[in-house]
Amino acid sequence: MERKLILAEGKNEYALLELLLNRNLLCFKREDLLFESIRHERQLSGATLNMIRQSISSGKLRIYRVGDKFSDALKIPNDCFIKEALIKPETKVLTTPELEILMLIKEGKLKDFLKEKSKLKPSEFYRRIHPDYSKKSKALVEYFEKMSNKEIVVLFKSYKRLRGKTHKTDELSLYDILSDEAKKIK
Repeated sequence: MERKLILAEGKNEYALLELLLNRNLLCFKREDLLFESIRHERQLSGATLNMIRQSISSGKLRIYRVGDKFSDALKIPNDCFIKEALIKPETKVLTTPELEILMLIKEGKLKDFLKEKSKLKPSEFYRRIHPDYSKKSKALVEYFEKMSNKEIVVLFKSYKRLRGKTHKTDELSLYDILSDEAKKIK
């Protein structure tokens, strides 16, 4: 059985992935995950490495790294046990430039942002529109919790269509890790 290790770079990525996992929108279920949870880590840590060594004997491991940039490579220890278990070193899921770009797309403000993008980050631009917005995981989760599964899928599909060109060929978008069932939602 192939196990998956999901490493979420930031708190917002972690919170959004948890929401998607709980709604059964991702291409994997909680029981498919090593530790049955998403890890809020940028790199493999000592505790995670030890747990991989203890539990990977029953199959192969695929690592997904989710974040808004990948300026650093995933550091895999020179440990043949771990290297043999890996299907490939990592699958990158990019949320560039920030998750607030999804909110701007949903609210039809992407073109306005793109006119000023060299001056502001998406979160700063979004805060200009919504002064009470706080760049905290709680605010992001509350925003997406109000959306139906259909709205989330349509939004991720729109992002891929509008922003997919910003991804390198080895980088997936959030839409790419949705389940086939979720992608069929009309």
